[in-house]
Amino acid sequence: MNIKEIVSEWLEYKGFDGLYNYSTDEDKECSCHLDNLMPCDDYKYYHHCAPSCGIYFYPDQEE
Repeated sequence: MNIKEIVSEWLEYKGFDGLYNYSTDEDKECSCHLDNLMPCDDYKYYHHCAPSCGIYFYPDQEE
């Protein structure tokens, strides 16, 4: 079992469906769903990730 699997199981158990990165660095602000958890593999920013439920922001997505 790896960290992504542990985090995924915990999020699902607690009723969350993903993570939101609230980094103060705007370039690193993002979110991910359980279906594609932690796709960035940028471990130095994971400490900014928090559980989320239905709130997603994708940096490459146009507003």
